[in-house]
Amino acid sequence: MCLVMRLNWLWLKPKKLEKFIRDQGFSGNSYKVLLGDMRELAKTTKDAESKPIGLSDNIAQPILPFHHHIITNYGKNSFIWMGPGPIINITDPKIVREIFKKHDIFQEQRSSVAKLLVSGMVVYEEYVTYDS
Repeated sequence: MCLVMRLNWLWLKPKKLEKFIRDQGFSGNSYKVLLGDMRELAKTTKDAESKPIGLSDNIAQPILPFHHHIITNYGKNSFIWMGPGPIINITDPKIVREIFKKHDIFQEQRSSVAKLLVSGMVVYEEYVTYDS
């Protein structure tokens, strides 16, 4: 029983997730048992840390070298493996908004600009009167 559960956790479930994610239109590295993309992440991070950053360089590459590598090679909608679990990269704002709305995470801002300006002025007035 324990062997079946470990086999499921280490191989069957990640491969099933990989197929599902690829069917959704995402691309990325194939799953590697237990470590996933950890070796490649460590290597790209070490390489990036060994190079100085120039003033005219793209800041994304030295700051997040592995994510920059994955997005460059697999596109803006891609995935990586952190152990047996995938991490999905979504950079399209429309898709992100759709996901947030579907799961009630993202809520529309309901305050008007005029209301914010008036409340800001009131707060400013209060601070001025206390300082005087």
